[in-house]
Amino acid sequence: MDSNNSLETELKKARQELAGYKIELHQTRGYLQCILQNSEDMIFATEVGGMLISFSKGGEKVLGYSFMELIGTYIKDLAEDPVSFEEFFDSSGQDGPAVQLDIPFRHKEGGTVYFNVSLINLTNREGQSVGTVGVCRDITLWKKIQEDLVRIDRLAEIGRIAAGVAHEINNPLAIIGEASGWAGVVISDAKGLSP
Repeated sequence: MDSNNSLETELKKARQELAGYKIELHQTRGYLQCILQNSEDMIFATEVGGMLISFSKGGEKVLGYSFMELIGTYIKDLAEDPVSFEEFFDSSGQDGPAVQLDIPFRHKEGGTVYFNVSLINLTNREGQSVGTVGVCRDITLWKKIQEDLVRIDRLAEIGRIAAGVAHEINNPLAIIGEASGWAGVVISDAKGLSP
């Protein structure tokens, strides 16, 4: 009897633990869904091979694709350079907890959207890779500002070169002008010396 009571007590305790884990799992799942629905960033999850299994509303907004359109799509196929992205993606499982790189993606309408991409390899309790999570910050505006600054710097350099060329052209002209002025003075002095 005593062993039945202890088994019953253990079973009751296990059920309570399981109920607690279910509540915790439900809360965590709700929390993660809230992040995916409300984040401005593109957040995605893939299975081990890179096929999308989750895609945030922020990603839908920035790239123009709905998650329904992306079902069965590999994340590399959204990148401007799928081969380079695949190399980066593969390194996420080897280089420690997270890898980061700026990567251009294609918008549904054909434009380019630049992201700072952080990839995190997901592992199970046995240490086996089960997928990847990507958090991508839209840096398109930042890239445009950088390109504009480079363009402005180039224009400023062209201006400096033009000013230098103008200075170099003006120097001989000033010498010629000065020499002609001297010639005029010499000629007028020479006229004054003539009888």
